[in-house]
Amino acid sequence: MLESLLNKPRHDLQLNRLRSILPKLFGEMDDELFLAVLPYLNWKELPGGHHLFHQGDQGDSLFILISGRLQVVVRLPDGNSKVIGEIARGETVGEMAIFTGEPRSAGVVAVRDSVLVGISKEAFEEMIARSPTMVMNITRLIIGRLKQRNMLERNPFKVVNIALVPLTPAVRIEEFSQLLFRKMNRHGEAMHLTGKAVGQLLNDEDIAYAPPTEIGHYRRLTAWLDEQEAAHDYMVYEADPAVTEWTKRCLRQADEILLIANEGEGPVLSPVENALLVGDHKITTANQALVLLHHSWSKEMPYPTKAWLAPRKLRFHHHIVEHSEKDMERLARLLTGNAIGLALSGGGAKGFAHIGIYKALEEIGFPVDVAGGTSIGGIIAGLIAMGKPFHEVDGICRKAFIGNPTPLGDYNLFPLISLLKGRKLDRLLQAVFGENTIEDQWLNYFCISTNLSKSQAKIHTRGSLKKAIRASISLPGIFPPVVDNGDLLIDGGIFNNLPIDVMGEMGAGRIVAVDLDIERDYCIGLESLPSNWAILKDRFFKKPKYNLPSMMATLVQATTLNSDNKSRQLRMQADLCFHPSLGQFGLMEWKAYDKIVEAGYRHAMEVLEQWEGFG
Repeated sequence: MLESLLNKPRHDLQLNRLRSILPKLFGEMDDELFLAVLPYLNWKELPGGHHLFHQGDQGDSLFILISGRLQVVVRLPDGNSKVIGEIARGETVGEMAIFTGEPRSAGVVAVRDSVLVGISKEAFEEMIARSPTMVMNITRLIIGRLKQRNMLERNPFKVVNIALVPLTPAVRIEEFSQLLFRKMNRHGEAMHLTGKAVGQLLNDEDIAYAPPTEIGHYRRLTAWLDEQEAAHDYMVYEADPAVTEWTKRCLRQADEILLIANEGEGPVLSPVENALLVGDHKITTANQALVLLHHSWSKEMPYPTKAWLAPRKLRFHHHIVEHSEKDMERLARLLTGNAIGLALSGGGAKGFAHIGIYKALEEIGFPVDVAGGTSIGGIIAGLIAMGKPFHEVDGICRKAFIGNPTPLGDYNLFPLISLLKGRKLDRLLQAVFGENTIEDQWLNYFCISTNLSKSQAKIHTRGSLKKAIRASISLPGIFPPVVDNGDLLIDGGIFNNLPIDVMGEMGAGRIVAVDLDIERDYCIGLESLPSNWAILKDRFFKKPKYNLPSMMATLVQATTLNSDNKSRQLRMQADLCFHPSLGQFGLMEWKAYDKIVEAGYRHAMEVLEQWEGFG
């Protein structure tokens, strides 16, 4: 029983948690049924870093997470592992085994010390005999999981405990922690703890630094922290800049670890990282993210972030200006699952509508925390990630596409690989993005290309911004592919023209999408195509009678045919989706810049006037 695992106060707390969780999972449950169910439950403590079960293990039980956090991990064919999901308190894992008894399709590992309740197949059969409605509720859980998997529904990562680790004593961690704590309080009830504060609250100045060998102190603190976690939505643990028992406790409690550093300091691993967060002796498998603090904001990109990322295995990194209310609000949204991601689709010249929509969002004070896109959507998102407001994005794009009317003017005399040489496009991208890297952008950013060599989508989150965007817009047959580590990369619209799913993986809890779904109405009412000469003459008339796309337009539209169905499914996942009507504009109609931007702006304002907000 649980009493043999936990001290009495913690035992009562865990039982109360279980009492509140079971009805959510299995339906209405009175005290008599709850007491009848208890003997069938198998309590289990799982230390951080330990497996609940491995992929391939025989499955015959489901588990309910009472406290802590779990990760779902799959083994890939190349031998590596990939985290595919998170299990937060109050959620179940392994429920398919109750019905199938098949081997586990994935492994489950504890991110931090966790308490679970296991229910075997035999015990579950006894339980549903007492209450047949239970089987309906567990079936509903399974259907929900399958729906998420098959319909690409988002399952946002939920952080409860956050550990803030200053990498050097020079980091002003107290100021940072207090400001972050205040911003997180806007999204739920938060609690900020330091080692000193814990001592004051428990009237024992040494309790936060008690090692596990001091069993009485250690268990008292564990039980108290469990109570605080149950009473608060978020816990902010401020660690010491040195290896102390309190720092270890913060790391073991954490769902997410923020490594806080000043940009001007050296990027080498700190003593805390070397002792506790890397190698076989690391004490937690929690996600780590780097926060680089900058003294002031400038139009120059943060540099060089790459040196900070190289020695670390990070989930994300964030650029934050010290004392910036706006930046800290963005970080708080990212940590609490409320970050707003702007996902922009491809669509040739129709992508100028993204700029008008961005203008509308800016006018109502709508923040963008993560930006990403495909093809021309990747270009606009890249400018937004650089921290540029609408007027600068507009100025840059106006100069690039109107000052140089089209990047499509350098035809190959012998088009062996592509119709165009792509040199004009390269010069355009060099002028706009220079030598910036993705990791040096003020906002988190990604774009999508297609790996032609491996027949799969490629998500660009690091490396040359210019090269990534060049790959994302390399329309097959029109522009030469981009060579990347021996592979050929082409336009991302082939696999994913509306990357809402990727935006969710980038930490956006709420997603705004702009879908430039391309109209494909080419019913020409003819038995056969007219001759080239007839088509050429027809195009000189103000009202041509042949509704035929140009060769360029055909190639552009062909790139997204494969991903159209996926885009329609993904569109339903967006919290807010703009879908402007741009049928009157051609995919190559670069000179219609102002009209397309205005059409995007008008559409966005119409949608926003009827929109009730995220709440």
